[in-house]
Amino acid sequence: MTSSRTISHVYLSSFFSKEPFFRLAKSGALQVYYASENSLVDQDILMKTSFDHGATWKDTITVAGATTLGRDGMPGCVDWNSDLICVFETNQGGDELFRVKKVISKDDGKTWGDRDLVYQATGENHNGTL
Repeated sequence: MTSSRTISHVYLSSFFSKEPFFRLAKSGALQVYYASENSLVDQDILMKTSFDHGATWKDTITVAGATTLGRDGMPGCVDWNSDLICVFETNQGGDELFRVKKVISKDDGKTWGDRDLVYQATGENHNGTL
């Protein structure tokens, strides 16, 4: 017999296949942020919302990557003052340098602003290079 914990783990592992990050929204809804594979050279950060503690998921929103080509991944989110910030790694830029970028939501994840650079490796001394 399989426990419900195992079933939901299997479900979540297949549904949000890349690097899921869970967050409880200000509304009380459960949000999951994850990397979605578009091609070998392109991956976006998406978010889905559950209003029933994860039983069902709705409202797929593109958080980052819809208008860019690069492998965005490893999302992490934090409330900062009245904003929600999502940071993620990316190789956007066409070279092998590791970058961390961020996007900001002013409405608890419903919409997102433009990408901004947080960190870019120099390529020296293995400081985050791919």
